This record gives sequence, structure tokens and C-alpha cells, in this order.
Amino acid sequence: MVDPSPGHLSRGLAFERAGRYSEAADAYREAAQKDPSDPDVHLHLGLMLRELGRDEEANEAFRTALELHAEKV
Repeated sequence: MVDPSPGHLSRGLAFERAGRYSEAADAYREAAQKDPSDPDVHLHLGLMLRELGRDEEANEAFRTALELHAEKV
């Protein structure tokens, strides 16, 4: 298992709270590359992509988050 990247996740959350959605999406994408098995990262990435009007990419991130969450329960 890859070590999670709390730094990228925290950075993404900070950008998200500041309304800097593009930068948040970039940080979440980096976090997803570091730990592709974390459903929360994919969920947040999807939310930011939706905010940016990138619905197709957002839906893919949401699907990934759901699949990963289902594997954990």
C-alpha cells in the first residue's frame, strides 16, 4: 500500500476553503496519484471538478470514490 499524502490532501482542503478550486483540484489529483486507494481524495477531486464545470471528469472521480468506498466496507 502506498503511504497516503496528507500534505496534498491538506493543501487541497486549504485551496478549496479559499475558493481556489483549480488549485484544489490539482492538489487532490496529486494526492490521488500518491494514494489512489483513498476514496476521500477522489470525492474531493470530483467536487472541485464539478465546481469547475468539468462534469465528465467529476463523474469519473465520483465513480472511483464509490468503488473504493465499497471495497472498504
